[in-house]
Amino acid sequence: MATLEGKKVVIIGGTSGIGYAVAKASLVSLAEHVLVASSSPDKVQAAVSRLCAEPGLQKLQPGLSKRISGEVVDMTNTESIKAFFAKVGEIDHLAVTSGRFPGTTDFKAIELSQAQGKLQQSRVPTSTHHGSELAFFNERIWSIITAVQSAKLRKGGSITLTVGMCRHLPFYYSCALLMSSRATSS
Repeated sequence: MATLEGKKVVIIGGTSGIGYAVAKASLVSLAEHVLVASSSPDKVQAAVSRLCAEPGLQKLQPGLSKRISGEVVDMTNTESIKAFFAKVGEIDHLAVTSGRFPGTTDFKAIELSQAQGKLQQSRVPTSTHHGSELAFFNERIWSIITAVQSAKLRKGGSITLTVGMCRHLPFYYSCALLMSSRATSS
């Protein structure tokens, strides 16, 4: 059975949902170090505490608290992402599960030519106005590109990107938005 023994795993969005499950599974697979990251310091600390308190993990991984850490990163801010990866150093595996899905936006109502124009005018997107087309691309596309460019991945490492939308009921044409996120992975 393959393990993550000796590997450093970073999960951005690792404080809940799929990201938390990835962090827990990484520890079960004997990862040397698991780092969970989120924009909320409180969520980061709570996730680290919950992972350290997992009874099955404590038995499996002696010294568990030394193998888990948390950091704050703002995925809407390119400088925060770059600083995060500069601090983290070399890693073996990166999973990005963070990001808000614009569930309140009526995708059919988005004026695509206007959104494209905004994107073309913006060299380094940093808008944090959630709910706008530009903010969606900043957080779900440009931030992920910045993370992938900034990560110092060791040979044989991996990058896993996810997109989810189950917090809200899917809206008409939502698959087109999912495809735009999928277009960034290879």
